[in-house]
Amino acid sequence: MKNSIAKLLILSLLSWQCGNKNTTPEPKKPIITAFTPQSGGVGTEVTITGSNFTEDTRVTTVSFNGIKANIISITANTIVVNVPKNATTGKITIAAIGQNGISATDFQVIQASITGFEPQNAPVGSQINIKGNGFSLNPSENLVSFGEVKAEVITATANNLTVKVPQGAITNKVSVVIGDRTTTSSMNFIVNDSWKNVADLAGTSRLSAIAFSIGNKGYVGLGYGINVYYKDFWEYDPTTNTWTQKADFAGTGRAGAVSFSIGEVGFVGLGSTGLYPNQTSLNDFWAYDPATNTWISRTSFPGGIRYGASSFVVNGKAYAGLGYHSSNSVPTYYKDWYEYNPITNTWLQKADFIGNSKNSAFSFAIGNKGYVGGGQENISGTSTATKDLYEYDPLTNSWTRKADLPSNASLRYASASFSIGNKGYVGGGRDNDYKILKDFWAYDPATNTWLQKADASYSVPTGGGYITGKASVVSFVVNGKAYVGTGEDSYSSLRKDFWEYTP
Repeated sequence: MKNSIAKLLILSLLSWQCGNKNTTPEPKKPIITAFTPQSGGVGTEVTITGSNFTEDTRVTTVSFNGIKANIISITANTIVVNVPKNATTGKITIAAIGQNGISATDFQVIQASITGFEPQNAPVGSQINIKGNGFSLNPSENLVSFGEVKAEVITATANNLTVKVPQGAITNKVSVVIGDRTTTSSMNFIVNDSWKNVADLAGTSRLSAIAFSIGNKGYVGLGYGINVYYKDFWEYDPTTNTWTQKADFAGTGRAGAVSFSIGEVGFVGLGSTGLYPNQTSLNDFWAYDPATNTWISRTSFPGGIRYGASSFVVNGKAYAGLGYHSSNSVPTYYKDWYEYNPITNTWLQKADFIGNSKNSAFSFAIGNKGYVGGGQENISGTSTATKDLYEYDPLTNSWTRKADLPSNASLRYASASFSIGNKGYVGGGRDNDYKILKDFWAYDPATNTWLQKADASYSVPTGGGYITGKASVVSFVVNGKAYVGTGEDSYSSLRKDFWEYTP
């Protein structure tokens, strides 16, 4: 009997101990039943639904194909996250307390791509929109660069980045870096009113050279070096950014000549040659045919020998005049004006320039009118720089005074000048103190006003990387862009670098 009671007591004790063991349930495996949206770029908010989610962000992680995401909110049945940087297409995984739940289908990560710009061109400082797909919704996660210049991202959506065109940007491709991935535009964004360094002239450095354009090519040659007058001649192709040497100029090497093109032929004439004190001026004229790569002599300029003259072309005829000649150290400044007809190879004297006689003036043509301004005048025996502007109308053979360069623009001579579309452009040169200038201006004949543009600041990639203006440069225009090069810089160095200007 006693043994039976003892057995019953032992069984009861064992039963009590078993009933009081820790019965905390094992964590359940998270189950993902759906997620929305099913695709998106970095930063996209994704809602994951299912069951058995642990409501503690300290022990729960969500990953997109192995890349951990930021959890926004969590309940037992719903988790909201952002698609992380560097995520790729793959499964979504929820991990909590040793249990993993994996989606049945892949989340499609849209990789960033650039499809275009609005607008397609703008000046520095403007806000533009970069269109595309897969951008991060967090502006700071989209690292945008125009070429090598980083830009500020103002707002961001999956399909649009609003950015500011940065200082120093030039026409170039645009890239967006998100995490460790980079996308680059297939097209250039055109930075208006900007300068871009292109290939140096393949010849030697020089000043007071000549230039013109024919079709899609530019032509540069002649000019003055160190105790030498050049007659080499070069063709520039903007498409390939390359120079090709062509037939040497057939006349005497010279500097300070005039040059222009009419149709498919280029013309060069006037100028000076010979070393001091045996310098002499010239009045011969020559034509260059790129189709045959040959030079032929044309009728000489009837106004006599000179250099530093001005010229432009209107309606298939050239107009030239002004300039300077020195004989026995006695200077003569001119104001006569002539018309050249390439069909008849003849010159016809026209109405004299109504301003003071001058040399090294700037000139350009817009529509049916030509413009001449700035330059040096001989005032009481002293050479004085100016900034006046005059318009010539070939139809009426008359000159009209127009708006001077603004008060904050320097007097100047030996400047760069050209026209693009309905505007004329003038910049650089020297002032009365022989200082090299780099300010740049656009003239609008419709309003008779000047507008300051981006400085013609030519950087030097070697020798300290300094920034300088230039004088006695040449320029030509191809496909709506100007190319300005050679000349003399602020350090009295001759140059052969060339720069592309986008208006």
